[in-house]
Formats: sequence, structure tokens, C-alpha cells
Amino acid sequence: MDPLFETDHGEDYVCSWSGTIEGIPTNYRNTGGSQATQVLVCPDPLVGVFIGARGHNTPMEFNVFTPTFSADSPPHLLYTFHLPKCLGTASCAAFTCPLTRDGRPALVVACGLDRDLHLVDIFERKHCGRLMWDEDLGYPCAVASKDSLVAVAGRLGYETETSLSIVLLQYQDGKWTRIRNIAPRPYFEGWFPASLTIRQTAPYPQLAFVTRRVYDLVTVRVPAEHFQQFVATASSLEEGHEVVWMHLSSTVRVFIERNAYGFTTTIANWDHKPTQEFFDTIVGDFGGATSLPRGGVLIVNNTGEKCPQQFDLLTTAREARMAHMSALRVAWIGVVVRGVWRRKLQAAAAAPRPPHRRTRSRHHAP
Repeated sequence: MDPLFETDHGEDYVCSWSGTIEGIPTNYRNTGGSQATQVLVCPDPLVGVFIGARGHNTPMEFNVFTPTFSADSPPHLLYTFHLPKCLGTASCAAFTCPLTRDGRPALVVACGLDRDLHLVDIFERKHCGRLMWDEDLGYPCAVASKDSLVAVAGRLGYETETSLSIVLLQYQDGKWTRIRNIAPRPYFEGWFPASLTIRQTAPYPQLAFVTRRVYDLVTVRVPAEHFQQFVATASSLEEGHEVVWMHLSSTVRVFIERNAYGFTTTIANWDHKPTQEFFDTIVGDFGGATSLPRGGVLIVNNTGEKCPQQFDLLTTAREARMAHMSALRVAWIGVVVRGVWRRKLQAAAAAPRPPHRRTRSRHHAP
């Protein structure tokens, strides 16, 4: 998904698109205090999925849509389906590496109070089994995926903020294998589960999360031999609120924080300095966020009356201008480019050619 929000020209970041996605219902249940919905984008094949539910014991609904946000191609719903085995709200979700022969990934999702992690094929609209059972993890509260690696954060009790553990699973030879079970040190126990992300998978796994007590961004390097030990480095951030979503690229960090009035999106560099813009959502509840393959992040805003209330797309100003060009302008640019190259070819053809000098081959030399 990298690069996200990266530009070589120091351009501003803008909200390039806001609205609803045609066809997705707006009457899903909003839990208010906790995140009630999820949104994700699969890079290949390029589709998005919005997950919502209407109650604790009702099947969650998977709304698959086109993640295109240009002036001539707005997003719209492709199809909706639900599965009897996936009940309640989606507490966390992520796309895995390609699992099928045609290269399609699966969706890992934790369903409501169910303590199992489910695998869902959103293309075939079917349940593909369980990635992990409840007795192996506890209550899943965060899941992250990169390449063939999936990291799952779990806690012993539903309301317990401590006793968090991280389980690493790897997909190899057609099956999932549990390769690590990480127990963070007591100093790092109080951290925001939603901030869990995988920074790299090779030559060794490297994870990152944000702590609650001192608001540190902690990078965890998982060693190759020991299961319970790891090397961690922390960098202090400015005092903030609960981190509900995070993305780290090579030069830019994006944080979404929940506060008493709504939630705030902060874009910062690796020198811990905010860059140019803060995006505040005063009214509403955080309903999920996802990065897009071409750059940017899609954020969901929920309210008590509408869930989802609104989708917001944050990108660089340059990407926003490209997305809002009309088909006529794109065609005109194509005509101009072809005309320039045609004149260059005509000039090259009309230019006098240098005289051809005949040389004797070395094979016919005396």
C-alpha cells in the first residue's frame, strides 16, 4: 500500500471527496462508544468492502463496492451478502495474501462477541473456515496483515485493557501456521489495540503500536529464535487521545485519534512534526478507515441517525486534481501529447541524413 500521502513537492493534503456510496444502506447499528463498522480496500483485484450489522445476533452484511472516486466514476455498490456464521459487528478485519489459485485474497474478520477469527471469500461470497479458535487467543481486538503474515492482538477478557498478547501466523504450502506468540513487557501492556500494524516481514517480522501511558510509538522486532522475547524501541509522541487507526509509510505517519467531540486525523513526518493539515470530524463516531493503493485514506463517519453517515477521502492536492479531471479534459491532454510526438517524428523524418560511408569489411581485408 505504500506510498501513502507521499509527495515530492510539499503539496497540501485535502479532503478530495465526501459523500455516500450509492447502494450501501445507511441504517446499520451504531454502537456509539465503540467502532460499529469496518471498511477495507483490496488492491488486487481492486474492490472495497463495507461491513455493517443491524444487531448483536444478526448476520453482518458485506457490501462490496468500487473504490473509484473520480468525477466520472464515483463509487457504487456491486453486491451485498451475509453469512450465517458471522454474527454481530466486525470488531477487526484485514485482507490476507492471495490464497486461491487465481490470486484472490481472503478477508479475516472477528465477529461481535464471537472469539473466533473467520476467513471470508468476498468474491465467491462464502465462509472459508476459521483462522484461529477462541481458546488459542481470547478476545481478538486487532488484526493486521502484510504479505504472507497475519498479526492478531487478543486479550483475556472483553473489557480488559491489559494482558494483551500478539499471535503471528504465516500462510505457507496452503495452510496457516502459528509461528510466534508475543507477550509485551509490562511497560508496554497499556497500548491501543487498533494501532497494531506490520511494518515489515523480512528479513524478520517488525510490528508497531502506540502505548496508552506515555503515548509512545513502539517498534517491535521479533527475533528468529525466542518466542517470548523481542527487541522494542520507542519514540515519544505528543500527548493525544485514543488511537483508532494508524498507517506508517517510509516517510509519513497517519494517525486517527478519538476524542470527546469526534475524531481527528493527523499527518506527520518521522521527525514527530505534524505536516500542514489536521482534519477534524466534530460530530460523529469513527466507523473505520483504510488506505488506497494509489495513495490516500478513506474514512467512515457514523452518527445515531445514519450509519454510515459519510465517507471522506484524504489525498494530496495533486491526486485530487487528477481524480477530478473530466473525460473531455483527459481526452484533450491525450490529443496534445500525440500532437507533440507527431511533430517531433515529422521533424526527425524531414531532417537531412548524414552521408553513408562505405567501409570495407575486415573479412575482405588483404
